[in-house]
Amino acid sequence: MNLDDRFLESIAEQTINLDTDSDRLRRAAELLHLMPGKMAITIHRNGDWSYQGSMFNRPAMVDLLAKSLVAFNDRYYLLAPEQLLEITVEDLPFLVIDLNRSIDHHQVIATTNLGQSVVINDEHACYLSAVPGMAVKVPCVGIRSGIAARLSRPMYYQILDWCEVEETGEGQRLFLHSDGCQFELGAL
Repeated sequence: MNLDDRFLESIAEQTINLDTDSDRLRRAAELLHLMPGKMAITIHRNGDWSYQGSMFNRPAMVDLLAKSLVAFNDRYYLLAPEQLLEITVEDLPFLVIDLNRSIDHHQVIATTNLGQSVVINDEHACYLSAVPGMAVKVPCVGIRSGIAARLSRPMYYQILDWCEVEETGEGQRLFLHSDGCQFELGAL
């Protein structure tokens, strides 16, 4: 294990004691009192993580660090005891790699590249978001407190297949229905 691995292991071990989302996702006011810093971690557009240009080879490390990920002021940070470490995120931190519908088709369940599943609803909304460097908007799903997952290309086509076309005052629009909620995903 080299020095960089030991440093990352140390950060990961510090976050393991944060048992609940409320512990990990302290209020923004509390975060401002933490010692700010930067860490050379990048979450790439394809969902891969790297440290100083070297890709993470241990999925368990990524899973652990992802649990301490927080977002505010359009920036992403890893929350460590007494530190708030800014990292680089090229697009959104997670990808939706699987979509399923409940047997009765009333709920759509999104699963991220890190295995977290959420039901698309008011708490985990589906919405269009601009892709950095591109002139298009692509659906994403809110995962937790300002952190979202972009739909992978196959899931983009899957969700479009499940959308219903409705006539509005602005023309035909695509809507996804899940868990009693309706989400507009663009025009035809």
